[in-house]
Amino acid sequence: MPGFVQNWPAPRVNEACSPQSKVPDIVADPGHPTAWIEPDSKQPLTFHAVGQPQPLTLVPLSHVLHERYAVYWKVKNKSR
Repeated sequence: MPGFVQNWPAPRVNEACSPQSKVPDIVADPGHPTAWIEPDSKQPLTFHAVGQPQPLTLVPLSHVLHERYAVYWKVKNKSR
């Protein structure tokens, strides 16, 4: 399962990442972690989050090494 979120603006060259950069929370049933991910039909190894408050695209880390990225994120229970 991919674990890399790409969806917020990347820093410009020589721009430090702000410690206030917020990684989006995932709203899903923690018992079914793959229920909120759909593969992209046009791009290999690209996935989109379903039913989230904002659009999220997941890609391999090697595609975003020079951008801001998240490997781990909080999952909020959908029923709360």
